[in-house]
Amino acid sequence: LTEPWSMELASGIRPVRLLLERALGVWKRLCLETPGEGTTLVVAHGALNRAVLMKALGLPDRAYADPMLRFTNCAVAELEVPSGGQHASRWRWLYSEDSQGQPGPWRSAREERSRYAFLKNLPHAPKTSVSD
Repeated sequence: LTEPWSMELASGIRPVRLLLERALGVWKRLCLETPGEGTTLVVAHGALNRAVLMKALGLPDRAYADPMLRFTNCAVAELEVPSGGQHASRWRWLYSEDSQGQPGPWRSAREERSRYAFLKNLPHAPKTSVSD
């Protein structure tokens, strides 16, 4: 499935859209309830973690198919959010199956958003698929 965010069941329910809406609510609540320089740990299933990461970075729905954002079993991502901010300024994998026990490099949220803006403007933007 190359565009999971647009999948619709026979009942009319769009499960990935519902997940992304839920993730946005989770992210907003985390921003409200985490003290200025505080730390919050989120433990959830990979799909929700991926969706929350997307919303934290301000990424479009199509980012859901990006393999780079896939939470493998026991993966841990670290996000930095400016005090009072509504989006993370940067993020990195602290642990994933590919990290070999070492934190990954910090990635700028602005650069992540730019990457999706660039792909959107290509005449034939590449489609990625992810199988969970």
